[in-house]
Amino acid sequence: MGSGNAADGIYLVTELEDDRGVSPAVAKPADPFFVQVPQTDRDDLGSLIYDVVVQPKNIMESLLEPDKTVEEGKGFSIKAGNHFTWEANATLPSGLYQIAAKDMVITPVYDKDGNQVADIPVSAGDEIYADYYTIRDTLNEKILLDGLTVNTKTDSSDWVALEFGTDYTVLD
Repeated sequence: MGSGNAADGIYLVTELEDDRGVSPAVAKPADPFFVQVPQTDRDDLGSLIYDVVVQPKNIMESLLEPDKTVEEGKGFSIKAGNHFTWEANATLPSGLYQIAAKDMVITPVYDKDGNQVADIPVSAGDEIYADYYTIRDTLNEKILLDGLTVNTKTDSSDWVALEFGTDYTVLD
């Protein structure tokens, strides 16, 4: 920032577009914010800090983690004891269902607990699909889950409610 006080002031910090082309990508950049230079040193009130470090947090794209909102928004503030609506939306990864194009053997195969199980022979024309899909989201221990509704849809369909115990489970 140079020497002397020529660069002293209040700066608006904005994040540049994420053009790295890597995954996960930045889904929502940090909101713009102001930084004042210099700042008073908290340990020595008679000194100033010119080397100001900021660490804004992005909302990153996640391929398997649900996109969570509270009251239909991000960063919603809730008062203790109030009820609120929380949503978690996840896009299923591709490849969970397909028709086999040729005879093959699927290997390795893992169960939902991560244990390797027997290879699966498949013939051309057979359906190949995942028989489970897990979304893990650990709630804060101070949040009391009051009710739960799970829905599914494709890009071209309406929402369909799933049945607890048949279509999904909830683990403690």
